[in-house]
Amino acid sequence: MTMKRIAIAALGAVFALVFLVACATNDGPAPTSTSPQTSTSPQQPAAPVAAEAPTGDQGVLTAPIEAAPAARPVAVTGSAPVMVEPQVTRVVLGSTAAAQESNIAHDVGSPDSWQKRPMYEWLIGMDAQTGQPIPMLATGWSIEGDGDVFRFTLREGVRFHSGGEFTAADVVHAADVRFADPTDTLFHDTIKSVEVVNDHEVVFTYQRLEANWVYTVSQQSGFEQESKASYDARGGYPTTLSDPPIAGTGPYQFKERVQGSKIVYERVPYQHWRATPDFLELSFRFHAEASTRLAALLTGEIHITTINADSYDLAAREGMRLIQGKVPGQRTFFRFSGVNLDLENVGNYLYPGSPIVNVNVRKALNKAIDRGAINEAFFGGRGQTMVLNHFHPTREAWDPGWDQRFEGEYGYDPDAARKLLAEAGYGPNNPMELNILLVAINTYSGAEDVAEAAEGMFREVGIKSTLVTMDVATRRANDRALEFDNHIQITGTSSDQFTGWRVYNSSFPPRYGLEDAFTNELFSRIRSEIDAEKRAPLWRELGEYSFVNHTSIPLFWLPAEVVINPEIVAEWTFPGSITGFWTHVENIRASG
Repeated sequence: MTMKRIAIAALGAVFALVFLVACATNDGPAPTSTSPQTSTSPQQPAAPVAAEAPTGDQGVLTAPIEAAPAARPVAVTGSAPVMVEPQVTRVVLGSTAAAQESNIAHDVGSPDSWQKRPMYEWLIGMDAQTGQPIPMLATGWSIEGDGDVFRFTLREGVRFHSGGEFTAADVVHAADVRFADPTDTLFHDTIKSVEVVNDHEVVFTYQRLEANWVYTVSQQSGFEQESKASYDARGGYPTTLSDPPIAGTGPYQFKERVQGSKIVYERVPYQHWRATPDFLELSFRFHAEASTRLAALLTGEIHITTINADSYDLAAREGMRLIQGKVPGQRTFFRFSGVNLDLENVGNYLYPGSPIVNVNVRKALNKAIDRGAINEAFFGGRGQTMVLNHFHPTREAWDPGWDQRFEGEYGYDPDAARKLLAEAGYGPNNPMELNILLVAINTYSGAEDVAEAAEGMFREVGIKSTLVTMDVATRRANDRALEFDNHIQITGTSSDQFTGWRVYNSSFPPRYGLEDAFTNELFSRIRSEIDAEKRAPLWRELGEYSFVNHTSIPLFWLPAEVVINPEIVAEWTFPGSITGFWTHVENIRASG
């Protein structure tokens, strides 16, 4: 057996193991509290599945993974809930508005994907308790060829909201609209073709060996399944926000959207194959300010929301309750905007004169940040210091040495920051200038406050920093067009290791952070290596380069938290490890 086929077999074996683990019952209590608590041990994100891939000769390629049929429509995980009569017809989640509002599923990227998730499903789901991949619209899959071909068996009898049954034609349709969209770079860069075998079987052929293939078709990504018949009957996608989206297969279906105000979904009027929500309707209500969301929560206007950590005590005194995601994986950091490679002129940057191209400047910015003060002030001390963005002891190829060296390389030291700036040519008579984009993040409150605090710390070391306020549409357009030349902006994400690096530290679109020709080549090798043991030294080399070159300003790993009104909501089991963590909303249980 060739080494390539050995690796393929290993990959198949790990997914068989994942399936067995994902289908096991989880009886652990939910991590909830009635008042803020300081963690006695750091929250740790889930390790990517591929990190656990065994190595060695497995003998043959894995057989297709088969899922047990659902006996009855129940929640994704755990035992069937006891149905109760809700106190209200509609449960309301208070959130900041999406950066991009759209009724076209594939138009909406991960940060804003929560606005479409109640009504759609994916080939591979995510277990709400464990964060592991589980069968959803695909009941099984197998790996073929040299490891670049994946065969999926589709679930039968799944109904679309508009009528009609989910089949292989809908999967091909979902692929075709992404192939036709030049902005869907992940799909174009990853998948070569999707072909129908029969009504309930499809074959995906990838451009190359793809270590993170499961992401492209799973609940973590944007490969939602929608009705081809509905799309054809309507002559394409909706052209305004007043037009409903193309029908999906989720437990909720679309009811209405009021731009900039709310989105409303309603429970499907038939027995769903997988889950029956307690509430007849679910709504996202948009409130930009955390204080406004808190007031709306206390007055009963909304029932679930995110608020600032310093308001938890007040909410608790008013009878509200805190709920955490089951699989903490959320993190926040500042990304650099302006250190982008000029791909038409190899070896050059688009903005070679930008101060943040200089590694001493990036190190100075890191050493100007008092992470401890920010953690206490805005996260109640619950944030776990992020030593290296995208890397963690639970993820692939962690080097304990990074933790040991963190204080010297990144720790708060204003004098060292000033010295580094001087070495880069900046001082009182020639201050370095920096723009800080003020950005709201819907998965935790207070991101703008964190940015303002950082701006003050930068000024303390002599940086002439400017806070920049920009409407969401303009900022998004400038970001995609790489027009920010000397900027940083705070980011919140639960992306896995592969996706995090691709999005925030590579020249693979969307190009949202610092880029480097050396790491581009190294990351391409990592993506194409499906043997975890062979990937490990490549990841470690990339991590070491990232660590000493300060490719971002890491801040914290954060627990995914929401505050609920327990008179309306009894519980909500969600993983918290999907970017834009308003997911698994069918699991919101009503209070009796």
